[in-house]
Amino acid sequence: MRYDVDLEQLRNDNRNLQTKLNALQAENNTLRVQLQAAFSVISHLEQRPKLQLKSLSEEVLPIRQKPRYEILKDDLEGNPCRIESVDGLEQATNRIEELAASDPSSEYYLYCVQADKLIRHLHRTSPRSNVLPSEALKKKAG
Repeated sequence: MRYDVDLEQLRNDNRNLQTKLNALQAENNTLRVQLQAAFSVISHLEQRPKLQLKSLSEEVLPIRQKPRYEILKDDLEGNPCRIESVDGLEQATNRIEELAASDPSSEYYLYCVQADKLIRHLHRTSPRSNVLPSEALKKKAG
């Protein structure tokens, strides 16, 4: 008789475990479907910015007719560093002249972004000589 009670208890435990297993499998399937839907949404959202960016760049490019130029200046170690960007060759040329006039000891570069080409290298030395006039006269006389 004890054997029958134990057997019945095991059968009940088995049924309860089977019910829990079925519930967990159903929840697993639901989560799998939700995950697939989320991946689909993510994939769609990843494509949207690319399409929007492409259409935006297609709208902006015709508006900007003038090529873009980067103005660069040598740093203390002689490496070119970006100073600013300018639209149009005339504006860029004027700006590099202004910068060179304000800092005649520096070297400036004009780089065309669209052509990927160095357009101009400008190095101005100070109009004043490093030698003082009195020293120059002494050298001439001696």
